[in-house]
Amino acid sequence: MIKHLNIQAPIWKDRSVGIATYLLIDADGVEINILYTKKDGQRLYPNPFFMLTPEIKKFPKQKIGNVTVHLVPINCLQELICVPK
Repeated sequence: MIKHLNIQAPIWKDRSVGIATYLLIDADGVEINILYTKKDGQRLYPNPFFMLTPEIKKFPKQKIGNVTVHLVPINCLQELICVPK
């Protein structure tokens, strides 16, 4: 099963996203949409990203509030680009 995750803004200091460990239960992978928009209203990352669960689990964990997340650098995510047929 593929889980879908919407991120309002990345973690700017290291250009990463936090993926909660509980989302990885029974998931083969995660599709990630980073919804952050620039001043002109365009999304900074317009295409969704994807990463398999075993790959996500290789990244370090951090506790943010009550949630434990894997911190995955954006440049390690695979961008999903749909090409019209």
